[in-house]
Amino acid sequence: MRYGEPAKPDGISVKSMTIGVMILVAWLCWAIAAAKYLDPIIAMQGHSVGNMGGGRIEFLVRGIFGNFVNFIGNSLMLHRAPGIITNTLRHERWIILMLFVLEGLAFGFGMFTRNLEDRLQPPRKRKRKRRPITGPRDEPRKRKREGV
Repeated sequence: MRYGEPAKPDGISVKSMTIGVMILVAWLCWAIAAAKYLDPIIAMQGHSVGNMGGGRIEFLVRGIFGNFVNFIGNSLMLHRAPGIITNTLRHERWIILMLFVLEGLAFGFGMFTRNLEDRLQPPRKRKRKRRPITGPRDEPRKRKREGV
């Protein structure tokens, strides 16, 4: 970077970051709605707190892995979308409320960050194109209309 050149921004833009966060929020709400409606992919039968099977660590790992696979797997079942949407509208309205609140917060944070970024950057000076004192003008002169 040379002296006098404007600094180039590093990283992603605020707009890209905000859109990415909003997509992530929408996907998480979809995954929660799908997990509430669909049956688990990996059955966790016989896997309860009272029945620890082979020890606490194994129980914990199997439980976390199984729930993670069920959560991700159910969110990818797009062919079941009508049932998931219907169930969410009828019985799980809190997911829709959570979606709107989190999307609003993400959008508001993006607007706040963009406003803050604009305030922290110094104002840019516009370079005026100078013409020679004796040279012709770049833009043509407007002629007066004579006789109407």
